[in-house]
Amino acid sequence: MVLPELCIFPKYNYPNWFLLRNLPECAIYTSLSPGYPSSNPRYLFLILWFVVAIRQRFAIPNRGRTFLLQLATFGQGLNISEGIVDLKDLVDNAQKLPNIPKVVQELIESFGDENVNNEEIAKKISADQVLTAKVLRAANTAHYGGNRKVGSVSDAVFMLGFNAVRTLVLASGMVGAFKAPEGFDLPAFWHNSFAVASTCKWLARFSRDDAETAFTCGMIHNIGELLIHILLPEECKEIQKVVDRGARNPDIEKNVLGFNFPEAGAELANRWKFPDAIVAGIRYQLNPQAAPQFSRLAALVYIADYIVHSNEKENSAHLIENFPNELATQLGINLVKLLERIDETKDLIGGYDELLH
Repeated sequence: MVLPELCIFPKYNYPNWFLLRNLPECAIYTSLSPGYPSSNPRYLFLILWFVVAIRQRFAIPNRGRTFLLQLATFGQGLNISEGIVDLKDLVDNAQKLPNIPKVVQELIESFGDENVNNEEIAKKISADQVLTAKVLRAANTAHYGGNRKVGSVSDAVFMLGFNAVRTLVLASGMVGAFKAPEGFDLPAFWHNSFAVASTCKWLARFSRDDAETAFTCGMIHNIGELLIHILLPEECKEIQKVVDRGARNPDIEKNVLGFNFPEAGAELANRWKFPDAIVAGIRYQLNPQAAPQFSRLAALVYIADYIVHSNEKENSAHLIENFPNELATQLGINLVKLLERIDETKDLIGGYDELLH
């Protein structure tokens, strides 16, 4: 029998947040300040419930979950209701899911297709004027270099290669497909996504993985967060109130919704028919070693996300000191060579921000 885990999230002068996890069909959040007397009814109820749960081997009826959640959040302005959501049904039946251009869907399905017709794909891309304009604008930035101006999609395929152009089209198509939910900073979201994607591509040179596939996985690694905000806006507001007090967002999502943003992103990527390797890279990005088979893309995303966040803090010493060496070693990365060039990661996003306009 596995005992429940008690996690404490201190947040300066805020109350401590307690999360009781690993109890079937139940998750509780409460805020008991250190000064609360032991006679507090809510505190006593939680202890009583905890003991009863153990005695019954955690056989807590599903109908009790709502009451426990409401009791635990009483007085905190939260309204967490009954609602472990079936993720697959949510995505399959969602009316608010973005429609990506047909050519983007075809490009997604071209991963691993050695017989893809580059000229035919270039013609289809050219037929979409908005996509073409964004792709050419990005292709002509200094990031891609070269003295010759890229004047057409065919030129871009010839000069940059099909995989690089596919990456640009996918990026442009994804950015254009999503509209900003209320209160959601979409430009900042995509800027971070492209920063992680560019860092994944940079890391792939050291790990000898396919750079464009690594970029694509990094670009949509966080797409589940956007999806949850689009489909479950009210639940997101309640979750954010808990996160603001120091809890980790994926933990709260998992316990309130029944899934977290990597799982939501993986479900959407699977629905859009991305390759299994990319789906796994998204699903296991928080813990690559938890995958049934070690996910190289998940490891690249994990390391890239770590580098991006460390660079945002402008603390090079912290970046090197806490670098995820074990994952890098599993990827076959020469850590000495990588860390010698780590400063290159501070300005990798290049022309991808052009796709946001």
